[in-house]
Amino acid sequence: MIGSNFKPVLYLFIFSLFFLKSYSQNEIDAAEIETKTLEFYTNKNWNSLISLGDEALKNGNDYFYLRMRLGIAYYEQKNYCLALGHFKKAIDFNATDDLANEYLYYSYTFIGKEEEARKLSATFSAELKDKLGLNNTPLIDFITVSGGSKMANNSFTDSNNAVYFEQANFFEFGLKHYIKNKFSLSHALNTFSQDTWIGEINQNQYYALAALPLKNNWSFAPAFQVLQLKFTGINSDTKTNNYFVGSFLVNKSVKKFDFSIGSTYSAIASITQYNHFANVTYSVLGNNKLVLGFTDYLHTSDKYATLNNSFSTFVYFEPLKFAAFKLSYFKNLNNNIIEENGYLINNSTDLTTNRFSVLANFRINKTFSVFTLYQIETKKVYLQDSNYQYNVLMAGIKINSLF
Repeated sequence: MIGSNFKPVLYLFIFSLFFLKSYSQNEIDAAEIETKTLEFYTNKNWNSLISLGDEALKNGNDYFYLRMRLGIAYYEQKNYCLALGHFKKAIDFNATDDLANEYLYYSYTFIGKEEEARKLSATFSAELKDKLGLNNTPLIDFITVSGGSKMANNSFTDSNNAVYFEQANFFEFGLKHYIKNKFSLSHALNTFSQDTWIGEINQNQYYALAALPLKNNWSFAPAFQVLQLKFTGINSDTKTNNYFVGSFLVNKSVKKFDFSIGSTYSAIASITQYNHFANVTYSVLGNNKLVLGFTDYLHTSDKYATLNNSFSTFVYFEPLKFAAFKLSYFKNLNNNIIEENGYLINNSTDLTTNRFSVLANFRINKTFSVFTLYQIETKKVYLQDSNYQYNVLMAGIKINSLF
């Protein structure tokens, strides 16, 4: 009887010893994590710090200094996409820490998320704003001025070997500014002119885009464009029409990925089009040195009786600090569409079947940069089974941080 009553007490004693040992081991592990991550941080052993820190997070160890060290480790490796996630977590532990806020601000800036950086800066202390030079933020973020021409090749000519389309010329003036550091507004004024075998085309456009950062790495970007098309026929009759385009996209950032979905509505030349798109971009190195992107478009011009598919893909890379390049390819079926969240309008009667582009940007200094674009665009003649090509060349200048 005595032995039988003693067994439950013995089991409880053994369980208590095991629990205390496990609890003590967790305490030792936490202490070791703090010691080792501090050591790796001090010695700038970033790979070991990341390896140990990631393992510690998986085991439930999570606190301010661990997040800061992990964020700085990724930051020093220029992996800003992963760094900012740790700095955001660090700020969850201590929202008023200036160092965490500063690192997060620059992480956003270095991956091109200026809207998020500006919104974050509104919460900074006066000392931090002064340190980062944010007390005298310029009203205009940048201005761009660009122009160019597109020239049809001689594969589409009449019986006298004269091309149907003369050289087209275009010009654009753009600027971007912020509204109380809460969101940005971008504006673009465009002109386009061309003589064709049926008359002269003159087109004026105004495009506006808002970029609004939201919580939890979400953002919203509504846009619209107003287009005035003036056509003078060979019989000197002139017709002027005004058209409207509305568009929006919603974006979510997840570590090295950006996911976007959106829709564009247009009613141009008696054709109403609904265009829905999805986009994904991947920052290979966690920064802007190498970025891959793909966009798929589903569009209809007959109220969804038929649904057409188009796509574009790009690779962006910065081989040098002062030079960046973007290669892109666009493939289209059945109907011309409006691309890039309502910005790029293709309202030609001839179908753009594919387009290859090369964009080069060269930074001269902190204020000035120049850029140039070359495109080769294949067009299918309306209601005919023949093609021709456009060669497009554009150049421009960008001026940063004014007024």
